[in-house]
Amino acid sequence: MQSVRVRRAQSAQNNTHLDWHANRNGRPELERELHMTRHSTVWIDHKDAKVFYLGDANFEEKELHAPKSYVTSDGAKHAKHTDPATATFFANVAKVLTSADSVLLVGPGPAKLEFVHYLTAHNPQLAARVVGVESADHPTDRQIVAHARAYFATHDRMDGVHVR
Repeated sequence: MQSVRVRRAQSAQNNTHLDWHANRNGRPELERELHMTRHSTVWIDHKDAKVFYLGDANFEEKELHAPKSYVTSDGAKHAKHTDPATATFFANVAKVLTSADSVLLVGPGPAKLEFVHYLTAHNPQLAARVVGVESADHPTDRQIVAHARAYFATHDRMDGVHVR
């Protein structure tokens, strides 16, 4: 069974609290803003995936853990995306990315490329929304978000999208 941890982060730009009031549908405004975001970033390795939904000033993180049968003991052997445990892990990561218009994949090893191969074979619509794959060791969450914001600002300018 996979575990999922959700965390909301406070904006570094202002001191607003994230316990926003509920909108007329009873949902928190912040949650509505983040789940309608255009950009998501995934830091992924063979043990974990951290998915960051980027809002204008805030971000939300979901952390998913690979099933134990997927995590290798020696770290040298890596399961292919056709392995059932790997496919389950990648399917769960893909499931939380369904609302993203564009996805940046980062991570320290081959798992990010294996995830791209999985998406190409099993979810080509989401694979088409992957705009970048980059190497990154083990940065902090804030470093990942800062890099993603800079990446997407450049990406949006190249696509002619107005950036605030």
